[in-house]
Order: sequence, then C-alpha cells, then structure tokens
Amino acid sequence: MNVLNKNLLSEYLAKGNELCAVGEYQKAIDALDDVLKIDPKNVSALTSKRSVLEKIGKYQEAVEMHDEIDGALYNEVKEAQKSGNFLEAFTLASIKRWDHFCNTGLLLYRLGEYDAAKKVLEAVLEKSPEHIDALASMGVVLIRLGKCKEAIKTLDKVPEESPRYAGALFSKGIALRGLRAYQEAIEIYDKVLEIEPENIDVLCSKGNVLFEIDKYQEAFEVFSKVIKLDPEGKKRPII
Repeated sequence: MNVLNKNLLSEYLAKGNELCAVGEYQKAIDALDDVLKIDPKNVSALTSKRSVLEKIGKYQEAVEMHDEIDGALYNEVKEAQKSGNFLEAFTLASIKRWDHFCNTGLLLYRLGEYDAAKKVLEAVLEKSPEHIDALASMGVVLIRLGKCKEAIKTLDKVPEESPRYAGALFSKGIALRGLRAYQEAIEIYDKVLEIEPENIDVLCSKGNVLFEIDKYQEAFEVFSKVIKLDPEGKKRPII
C-alpha cells in the first residue's frame, strides 16, 4: 500500500471514529466504508463499523459481519506468525480474535438467538477457558435457556477483581431467583449494591423478589429508592 493510501486510511478511520463519538452514526459508517474501499480487510474499520451498527440497534447486520471480521483477524494471526516477536504478536492477535467471537455471541443474545450465542461462546471458552467476558456472557445466555444451575457454576468463575464481577454477581442473583432460592438471591443483590448502590436493575430485581416472598414493606422501600433515582422511569431492568 502506498503512502497516499495509508494517509487516506488514517484520515477516514479517524473521521469515522470522531463522527461516531458525536452520534453521527450514518456519516461514521460512510467514512468507515471509505476505508474499506481501500483496504477491505482493515480490522479497525470493520470492528468500528460493527460497533456503530450495534449502537443504532442493527444487530443482524452486525452479526452478518462476523465472518468478514474473523477472516481479517485470522490474517492478523497468520501475519503474527511471521513477526520477529512471535509470541507477543501472536498472543495479541489471538486475543483480539476471541474478543470478536465473544462480541458476536452477545449480538446473537440480543437477537434472541440463545442457542447460537451459546455455541459461539463455547468456542471461545474451549480455546480460552478463563475469558472473562465469555464467562459473564455465557452465564446470561444459560439463564435465558433455563439452565440456571449451570449458569451459576459459570458465573462463579468470574474473578472478583474483574470489572465484570458486579454484573456476573447480578446475573447469579437472577439465576438464583429462577431457582426460587429467593433469600440467596437477595443476599447476592445486596453484595452487588455494596459495589453499585444506585444500580436500578439490581434494585428492581431485589424489589421484585421481596414482593414475590410477601415482604411488601421492604419491597416498597426498595421501589421508593428506585423512584427517587429514576423519577421518570427511563431506566429499565436488563432482565
């Protein structure tokens, strides 16, 4: 690739990311498409375009980019094999590839394709058993598939120091609720609230569990807090 094209790529890519940052999503896609006209396997442009499609709710189109992105990432892995610092380059390229698969699993989850999401995440965990995002995402998928016990075992593998820990705990609480282990679910929700005291989703789930076990006064107090935090009801529970 000549210097002119490299400069154009950098310019279009920066423009696409800037437009996305200010909410000009269609213009961002157009700029990223300009990158891909010059370099169809540009990983940064492909992943940025998929990210924009996610932001505007075009999950199906984002999923359809999976093979294209995977092919580009696979090329990166192959190129890493030729590099002087092989191990570092290969490891980085491989991690990016599994992160991509994990992202596709999440997109399939959002589309309600839970079995397909499970298969994709299984592929990640087979190669990278401690992949934190895959573990946390798999837990949520298993809950949707009604496999709450299996979900809990998976979510328990998310380490406490991980930024996904609070979310994994919340999912565990949902799984316990699905198993009708209501008191245990409340205890888990309280642990999450120690980390994120104003988490609307967790508060709503806790309030619902309290209501289900006839603890109406406690449920009222929790929902009152939700109303104070979100008086217009704009924030909705995840599950």
